[in-house]
Amino acid sequence: MSKYVVSFILVCLAFITKAQTIEDVIYLKNGSILRGQIVDHTTDSVVRIMVTNGKVWDLPASDIASFSKEKPVRKHQRFLPKEKGFNTIIQTGVFFPLSGEKSSYFHAGLIGTWRVWPCFFLGVGANIDRDSRTYCPIYADARYYVNRKYFAPYISLSCGKALAWDKDVTIGWRNMRNYGDLYFATSLGVEFPKNENLSFLLSIEYKYQRNHLKTTPPDEYYELIEENNRIGVKLGLLFK
Repeated sequence: MSKYVVSFILVCLAFITKAQTIEDVIYLKNGSILRGQIVDHTTDSVVRIMVTNGKVWDLPASDIASFSKEKPVRKHQRFLPKEKGFNTIIQTGVFFPLSGEKSSYFHAGLIGTWRVWPCFFLGVGANIDRDSRTYCPIYADARYYVNRKYFAPYISLSCGKALAWDKDVTIGWRNMRNYGDLYFATSLGVEFPKNENLSFLLSIEYKYQRNHLKTTPPDEYYELIEENNRIGVKLGLLFK
């Protein structure tokens, strides 16, 4: 008899352990995610969930996109931006020439991103890039996060136009007007969460920039297209 009692207790403990490793997850239509335990779902109009800090939320059923049961995420995973909407990124870095302009340059940038899907963000950004001249690229930014474990690797693409800050330049004996032109960048990076409002970013980035220059009167008409390829390292902060 005792053998069956012990077996029953072990089975109960197994079920209890399994239950403790699963939590209820509610995905809202506005992009938010709530994790915890559903304590009341007896009506079709309101769902009550106790979240991980013990607070109870009453959610209109019309605001809910879907339900799920998932393994609890670790504390550091809760800091990653999949549960946030708008993020602000500040970055700085140094770039080295691959072709074109031979000087290295300093980079500083600001990007505002919005979460479109849990791992996909779209945004707009502006930089100040300084080498022998100064440029202000303005661009659209897209970034995709690969996973949500101990850190968050990502890939980003940026495309826009580089505006020339130094518009009047001298090349050889010609006085020319610099109109800037196409700007493109792609990077591989990692996000390291510090807390629920701040993450650190580290990335390696490739940049391509094309500059369109024309002589100014009274010089004889002449056009010049510059193409610059660079690679660099960037450090950044992501505010949520």
